[in-house]
Amino acid sequence: MMLSLMAQGTAKAEDDESYRQGHSRHQQSSWLRTGPPGPAGPPGPAGAQGPAGPQGPAGPQGATGPQGPPGDPAGLLVDSTGKTIGTLVDCCDVLVNAGFGPVLLMVDSTGFQSNGVFYFKEDTSSNCLGTKYLVAQGVFSTDVVDKTTGTVYVATALETLPLSMHSQSFMGRCQPINPPPAIYGAAVPVSVSGFAPPFSVK
Repeated sequence: MMLSLMAQGTAKAEDDESYRQGHSRHQQSSWLRTGPPGPAGPPGPAGAQGPAGPQGPAGPQGATGPQGPPGDPAGLLVDSTGKTIGTLVDCCDVLVNAGFGPVLLMVDSTGFQSNGVFYFKEDTSSNCLGTKYLVAQGVFSTDVVDKTTGTVYVATALETLPLSMHSQSFMGRCQPINPPPAIYGAAVPVSVSGFAPPFSVK
């Protein structure tokens, strides 16, 4: 019986020692436990922009818009004395009755302006002294203004077939050219000396 009591005492002592060692290890490892989550960190910088995606298919055609309001009627262009020059058809062109028919002349407030040059069938060996031609501009032609004489040159009868030109007179100089054939007309003079700038719309 004495041996049995001794054995029980030894076992209890061993159990107490195991408890103390386990409790000690538990206390020593408690710092390894996970704490509560910390606050969120600041957002990182934006990444680089990616490449553009492929172009999408064309959308359907939109509906036709409403008709716009009617435009203002053409105004009459007059000179500084109030004399009627003609009908202003846009910002820079006036339709003038030249007696033999209407002509379209380039104009601004300071007077008539050139918008073309003289062309010649002959080459420069003729020194641009042949028949002067002006190129067609719709049903009219370009014009050349001689402000020293108050004369505007226009083409009133356009050729029906394209012509080939080989020289042109520009700013008093005869120059060789080789443009593709086009519609031209012989230049005729129209006197505009009776109109005194500045011009204005009535």
